[in-house]
Amino acid sequence: LAGAEVVGAAGFGPPSFYLACRDCWIGWDAQALEQNRRLVIGLSRFLLRPRLRCANLATRSYRLLLSQVRTDWLERYGVGPELVETYVDRSTYTGKSLAAANCDPLGFRKTLAFRTNARSIRSTASSGPSITRQVFCDR
Repeated sequence: LAGAEVVGAAGFGPPSFYLACRDCWIGWDAQALEQNRRLVIGLSRFLLRPRLRCANLATRSYRLLLSQVRTDWLERYGVGPELVETYVDRSTYTGKSLAAANCDPLGFRKTLAFRTNARSIRSTASSGPSITRQVFCDR
């Protein structure tokens, strides 16, 4: 919010079940991942209203969100997250705002993209048209 005006929205949820670049970066084996997955949350949605004019709005919003979500998550779920992960579709966005917000770029992940009944559905299968997403994490 900026005064009484909504600037954007964000959604957080569970992390990816398996993400090689994240797990390698953290240094977790399969057992550690199973024990600590609850300490990782995913930033699944990040939206800013179009046509807003404010220098570095996305970067500032990421920093505010990433600092506040840790407190809110602890209060709501009783667990203080150690890591927040998110993805950037590189065909559309650069990820510069996340990098400027001190998030670490970890690698890339390809996901399948296909359409059914005019809805886009994505999976992590290994064949077909794909979308490359860059993975970012914040500690």
